[in-house]
Amino acid sequence: MNIPISLSAARVPSSFREDIEGLRGIAVLFVVLFHFELFGFKGGFIGVDLFFVLSGFLMTKILFSSKFNWSPSGIVAYYLKRFWRIAPAYYFVFVAIVALYYLLPWGMDLRAFQKSAIAASALSYNIHAPSDSGYFATDAILNPLQHLWSLGAEVQFYLVWPLILFFLRSRPVRYKALALASAAAVSLIACQILVFKDPEVAYFSILTRLWQFAVGGICAIIVAEKKSLQSDRLANSVCSVSLAVLFVCALTLGDEHWPSLTALVPVIALSCLLIFGAQNTSFAGMVLSSAPLRYLGKISYSLYLVHWPTVVFTNLAQDNFLNSIEIRSIAALVSIGLAHILFISIEAPLRVKGLHLDRLAKKCIPIFALAFFPFATACLVFSPPVLQMIPNGAKITQDQNEYYSFEEEHCKDGKTPAACNIGDTKFKPSLIIWGDSHGRAAEIGLHSLLKSKSLSAIAVTKSACPPMIGHRDLNTECAKFYKSMVEPYLLKPESPQKVLIVSRWMQMLSEEELTGKGFLTFEELGKQYSDLPRPYNYLEKTLDMLRAQGKQVILATQPPELGSSTRFTQCRRAFMRQWEEDLEACNVSQSDNINKQFEIDKNLKILAERYDNVTLFDLKQAFCTNGVCTLASKDTLYLNDDDHLSPSGARYAFKSFVDQL
Repeated sequence: MNIPISLSAARVPSSFREDIEGLRGIAVLFVVLFHFELFGFKGGFIGVDLFFVLSGFLMTKILFSSKFNWSPSGIVAYYLKRFWRIAPAYYFVFVAIVALYYLLPWGMDLRAFQKSAIAASALSYNIHAPSDSGYFATDAILNPLQHLWSLGAEVQFYLVWPLILFFLRSRPVRYKALALASAAAVSLIACQILVFKDPEVAYFSILTRLWQFAVGGICAIIVAEKKSLQSDRLANSVCSVSLAVLFVCALTLGDEHWPSLTALVPVIALSCLLIFGAQNTSFAGMVLSSAPLRYLGKISYSLYLVHWPTVVFTNLAQDNFLNSIEIRSIAALVSIGLAHILFISIEAPLRVKGLHLDRLAKKCIPIFALAFFPFATACLVFSPPVLQMIPNGAKITQDQNEYYSFEEEHCKDGKTPAACNIGDTKFKPSLIIWGDSHGRAAEIGLHSLLKSKSLSAIAVTKSACPPMIGHRDLNTECAKFYKSMVEPYLLKPESPQKVLIVSRWMQMLSEEELTGKGFLTFEELGKQYSDLPRPYNYLEKTLDMLRAQGKQVILATQPPELGSSTRFTQCRRAFMRQWEEDLEACNVSQSDNINKQFEIDKNLKILAERYDNVTLFDLKQAFCTNGVCTLASKDTLYLNDDDHLSPSGARYAFKSFVDQL
C-alpha cells in the first residue's frame, strides 16, 4: 500500500494531493473499525479494496510519468523503491508477531501458524491464505498473520504491473485505457466465477483482485490527460455523493460472496473521487484534506500492519475482549499509538535511508532479506527445541499434526463425501462409524486404537450432517452424502453389523437444526413418542431403520463441551502454562449448563433401552465425576476446540469401547 509521505516537514512534490492522503486515511479507518467491531462498520473490509484502487492509481501515475526510466536499471530502481517502502516495517512487525506467538501461544493453532509464518515471511501470504481459515471465519481472530494477505497481493501487483505497462508505454492514451479496461474486465469475470465456485481463492488471489488495481490505473490515465472536467458544481456534487457512498458501503455491506459485483460500488465511488477530487475544492476535498484523516493517511501502512496483531493478542490476553466495547476501543487507540511509533522509527527513516545506501548494499540487502526471512522462519517454527520452549507445545502440535495429516492424507477432507477405512486395513471391517464432525474427531482417535487391536472399521462422517434419516430435500449436501456414502454401507448385507453413532447431540437434536438441513417436519415423521422431546423422534426413526437392517447399534453420548471459544482459550492457556491450579478452567460444571448435556444423555439412555439392538456408550464417564467434567490433565488436553475431542482425547474416551470389541 503506497504511502510515500513523511511526518517531517520535508518539502512535498507539487503533484502531491492531500485528498489522496485523506482517502488512505479513510481506507485504513474502515479496516480498523471493522476489525475492532466499533461503531457498526460491518462493511469496513472494503478499506482493502480502496487500498488496491489507490495503489493502481499511484503506480500507474509513476510508471506512465515522462520522468520514469524504462531501462532495466530504471525498472530495478522501481523495485528497490517498493522494497524499501514495504519491507522494513513489514519484517519488523512480522518478527514481533513471531516473538509474541511464543509468549502467548495458547489461543493459536500452532501447526497452522507454522505454515502461515513461512508464507508470510516470503511476502506471499495471500497464496497460502485460501487453505487457511477464511478472512471472515470466526477463528480468524486466532491468526495474527492473516491481514498480511493484502500485502502479498500488493507485492505481486508491484512485480507484474511494470511488465504489463512496459508494452503500453508508447501507445496512445486511448489504447492504454482500453488495454487496462480489458484486463480489468477479464479479472472481474474470473472473480465473479470464483466467488461462487471457490470464494477463498476469489478473495485472496491477485488474479481476481487485479481489476481493482486496473481501475485505479485507468483513473490515473484520465487524470493525467484531462486538463479540465465538468463544472466545479458538478464535481462538487459527484465528490460529495461518492464520499457518502463509501461511508454507506462501510456501514451496510455484508461479507457474503465478496468481492462480488457489489464491490463495484465502492470502487466506482473512489474512482470518482480520484478523477474529480483534483479538479476542485469540493466539500469532499476539504473533508479528505482535514488534519485527522491526513494523519491517518500518513501512518496508514504502519497502522494496517499493527492493528490486526493488536486485535489478536488483546483477545488472547483479555477474555472479555469481544464483549467489551471499552476494551476494544482502548485497543484501537493503542494500535494507533503503536503505528505512530512504527512510522517515525522504522517506516519513514528506513524508506529514505535504504535508497541512500551504496549501490551494492542497496541491491544486496533486499536479496538477502527475501532469502533469509523464509529460511530463518522455517528453521525457527519447525525446530523441536524451539517447540520445547512452549510448555506442552510439542504435545499440542503432535495432536494437531495427527488431526490434519489424517484429514489430508489418510482420508479425504471432511467437506468431500468419503468412506474411510481406518484401523488395521489388512483385516475385514467389523464396525461402521457414522457421524458428523464429532464422528470425524472420534475416528481419528479410533484409528490408532483399532490398529493396535488388529481391527478395522469403515467411517462415514461429514461435518454438520446429523447421523439420522428423514431427508425431505434430496438436493442438500447432507442428503446427497447419506444417499451416496452412508446408505450403501448400512443396507449392504455383507457390511459390518455393528454401527457406532457419534454426534454433537447438543446441536443436532434440535428440530430447527434438522428442518433447516432439509429433514422432514415433525408432523411428517409419522411414529412418535410422546414422553420424549420432539427432536428425538428423528433419532428413533433412524434406530427403527437400523433394527430392520439387523444392525447392532452403539449410541455414543456427546463428550462434554466448554461452550465457547473463550472458555477453550482459557483452558488451553492453563494447560500450556502447566499451572495445575488453573486447570479448573478446563472443568465443566453446573454453572456451564452441564445439566443440559446430562439431560440429553438421560433421554438417549431412555431411547436406547427401548431397543434390544441398541446399547449406550457414555463418553462422559471418562471425563465426569460427581457432576464435574474435567477436559485436561497435566499431560493431555482432551479437546481440539471447545467441543471436539483431540486425537489424544478420543483415544482416552474410546479406549474402553475398543477393549470390548
